[in-house]
Amino acid sequence: SNEQLCAAWQAAAGPALAKFSQPLAVRRGKLEVLVVSGLMMQEIGFARSRILTELQQKMPEANISDLKLRVGKIE
Repeated sequence: SNEQLCAAWQAAAGPALAKFSQPLAVRRGKLEVLVVSGLMMQEIGFARSRILTELQQKMPEANISDLKLRVGKIE
């Protein structure tokens, strides 16, 4: 569910990164994440492996193997 995905993202990304990003959907094993800026995209990129490990532990059924980041306006 979307609520479960958001909660898992908040926990995996941590408060500093989650504040500037929003998970959208899992497609073909990639979690699509909307990010407010290129700088935040880079910060999430640095934490990518840690975030993926935590997401895989929290949502094994989602089979998330990568992140697809794109800049956009967060609602």
